[in-house]
Amino acid sequence: MQSSNSGQTALEQIIQSIINFNSEEIEYARAEFAR
Repeated sequence: MQSSNSGQTALEQIIQSIINFNSEEIEYARAEFAR
């Protein structure tokens, strides 16, 4: 198994996608709440 500095594990990719999804959802909810 090779490792590179820019490489991500599958788990890290999943976590990152969850964080990105959650932040988008939070921004949407905040915009809705601000009306």
